[in-house]
Amino acid sequence: MTRSTSKRTRGTPTGSGERKSCVSLADDYFRIRDFEYVQPLYDLAFLLEVEALASGTEVPKYRTFSLWRAGYSLAGYGTTIDRWLDGTARDEDLDYIPSSRIRQYLTKIRKTGTIPELKPFRSERFDRCLRLRAVRGLGPNKIALTVSSRSLDDDRFNQAAINLVLHGDRINELYRGANTRPRKTQW
Repeated sequence: MTRSTSKRTRGTPTGSGERKSCVSLADDYFRIRDFEYVQPLYDLAFLLEVEALASGTEVPKYRTFSLWRAGYSLAGYGTTIDRWLDGTARDEDLDYIPSSRIRQYLTKIRKTGTIPELKPFRSERFDRCLRLRAVRGLGPNKIALTVSSRSLDDDRFNQAAINLVLHGDRINELYRGANTRPRKTQW
C-alpha cells in the first residue's frame, strides 16, 4: 500500500521579513490513481453488454466478466497499478495480477487515457447509457432499450421505477444529458 505523506516546513524568509510556507508533495502525488485506470475497463464491460442486448446478439460473458473482475480487483485510491506498469512495483504488490490482455489495456490507458475498444462507443446514445447507469434499478437490459431510441419512452422507465423512489425529472435529465451530476450518484 502506498502512503501519501506531505511535509510542511516551518517557512522560509521571503526577504521582507515575512515567512512563506512551503509544502512538499508526496512522490506519487501526480501519479494516475488505480480507480482512474479501471474506469475504462468498467465502461467497456458495461457497453459491450448493453450493445449486445440492444442488437439481440449474445452477450460476450467471458470478456465482460474478465473486465469487471479486473476492474473490481484493481480498483483503489493507491498508485500501485501505475508503479507496477513502470516497474517500481512487483506482481506481489498487487492484490490481483492482471492477464496479459488487461495489462495491455492498462498500458494503453496510461499512454492515452483510454482504450481503442471504446472508440466505437463514442456517441450520444452510448454516453446516455453511461449516464443512465447511475440510476439504481436500471440495469443493462432496460438501458439497452434506449440505445436505438431518439426520445424517452416513459412507459419503459415507469416499469423499472415502480418499486423505486425515483424522480422522473432526474431520469429525463440523464437521458438528455442536461444538468448531469457525477455518474456514481444514486438516490
